[in-house]
Amino acid sequence: MNVPDFSGTVWVSLFSLPFMQRAVAGGVLLGILGGILGSFVILRRLSLFGNALGHAAFLGVVMAALLELPPTASLIGFIVASGLAVVYLIDRTDLGSDTILSIVVAGSVALGTIGFSFLKGYRGNLLSALFGDILAISSTDLILLALLLG
Repeated sequence: MNVPDFSGTVWVSLFSLPFMQRAVAGGVLLGILGGILGSFVILRRLSLFGNALGHAAFLGVVMAALLELPPTASLIGFIVASGLAVVYLIDRTDLGSDTILSIVVAGSVALGTIGFSFLKGYRGNLLSALFGDILAISSTDLILLALLLG
């Protein structure tokens, strides 16, 4: 019976590949950025904020596909606009932040699901735009992450 070789040299050789180096660097930068932003969100008592924006991202990807726009740029713009709208509503209304964020979560999922049903053809590229692939991180993505941390 052949036993696979899991010695240290095999693992080290994996990290000599450029896509793997970018994946590790991106994972480290995202971990640092997530820790910083997570602390900020908790201190502002907006723990549901990330969940709301994650669900709004689904709606943003579906809208970009319906309008035939580039998914990444559209998603970034939609998430920034959604985040600013949520913060505006929290500051300007008497509703609690959890109430507003829950409305955003439910509304985004509902509208995204309705929009998703109108899309024709292959829809797998929407899921890759939404969830991503850490092995597909580009040098441009690493520069953007470094700028966000700076």
